[in-house]
Amino acid sequence: MEDNSIVCHCTGVTQGRLKQAITQGATNFEQLVLATDACTQCGSCAPYLHELLGKKINWVTVEISKIKSVATDIKSFKLRAKNKKYQFDAHQPGQYILVKAYINEQWVTRPYALSAARSITTYREITVRKKSEGVFTQWLFDGAATKTMQITDLQGTRYIDVSSKYNSFCFSGGVGITPVISACRSIKQEKLSNAGLHIDYSVSDARHIACETELKKIIKKYPFISMHTRVAQRISLAEIASIVEANDPGTQYYVIGPNQFEDYIYKALLSCGVTESAINNLKEKPLTAELQSPSKTTQGVNLSYVYIGMLFLFAFLIQEWFDLKIPMVEALQQDESYKRWTGFIVLSFIAFQWYYPIKQIFSFKENLFYWRKIHKYNGVIAPVILYAHSTSIGYAYLFILSTTYLSNNILALCNRDVLHGWFKNKIVYKSWLSVHILLTCCISILAWYHLFFAFAYS
Repeated sequence: MEDNSIVCHCTGVTQGRLKQAITQGATNFEQLVLATDACTQCGSCAPYLHELLGKKINWVTVEISKIKSVATDIKSFKLRAKNKKYQFDAHQPGQYILVKAYINEQWVTRPYALSAARSITTYREITVRKKSEGVFTQWLFDGAATKTMQITDLQGTRYIDVSSKYNSFCFSGGVGITPVISACRSIKQEKLSNAGLHIDYSVSDARHIACETELKKIIKKYPFISMHTRVAQRISLAEIASIVEANDPGTQYYVIGPNQFEDYIYKALLSCGVTESAINNLKEKPLTAELQSPSKTTQGVNLSYVYIGMLFLFAFLIQEWFDLKIPMVEALQQDESYKRWTGFIVLSFIAFQWYYPIKQIFSFKENLFYWRKIHKYNGVIAPVILYAHSTSIGYAYLFILSTTYLSNNILALCNRDVLHGWFKNKIVYKSWLSVHILLTCCISILAWYHLFFAFAYS
């Protein structure tokens, strides 16, 4: 390769520019990327950067042994090593290879996810959609059976776990379906079973649904696999919220598709309370991991409502324990009319909090995400509502009512946004939910009974 040859086609960086940056002190991968902007887009030029830095990349020369059309402008290519005895390593659904070819007197490299069953070692299969302005895909689709290429070893450390004990939910956009095809084929070939694999597949045109017939046959044979296809329709935030609500807390989400699609789904899942550790993007590649290794945090879930709720709760308990009463409020609460009507407000508040779970139980999915937020943020003011009615926990019957009310408030604040690690366990989540519902039922009955006698006595 000459110094004026373009290495990074996304940013136009030449080999000469890379060599110059190395001589000027960019002696590791991250420094070279920062100095030149190479490998900041698709990552396919990463091997060349590593080779220039002295790292040996293993390339295998392959030829196309079979081409199969799987949708309009989408084809699968089986690549076999020129050395007929060569065996590839088994892969995992979602792992990539880098493919390069000599086109128009220069080397062009592209990353492609593997679409064959994971146990296949005699060939590599890539499934590619033809792009009108794609140099590589135009070359690949034009008489590709007579052409040879070079491919790398397996890339990527993230993959769809086809034997997972947790539910898996895949959001796939366009040719992002490729790892899912590999997962389904792996399940079929190895006769596997798992907790559940659901596929939400978005395409711009029905003609571009890849391997549709094959996927339907696999789904029919394996009931724990399901698929919903969206044609020219963007999945809404409300739909994503409904999906999250319907799935167990331990569900693993896979987001695979164009960058804009992945960003949208990723942000939507975070806003619906899914933790970052439960969202898997499969595009990470070891060759670029030095620069692009993801930082795993639980940021993205807004916990401000929890902190405010705890503040209100502790404020109520402190004023009770240390007898920090406000005379004006105490005087108001001696008035029978005030007590009855603020009691009615407490009961109305409890009744309103039932609205969200009733929508969820009876599958009224419209605006479910919106009502979930209202339910959570309303729960924050539970101690304030109680304080307006009574600054004291009381005795006997009232003590039972107040402590049940506040205990349920504490339980609600210790939810899966806060204890996401524990809530991955189905038993923990279902136990928490059962106790929360039970306490809410008890509070509703006790509060109604108390209010009935208060009005009846008047």
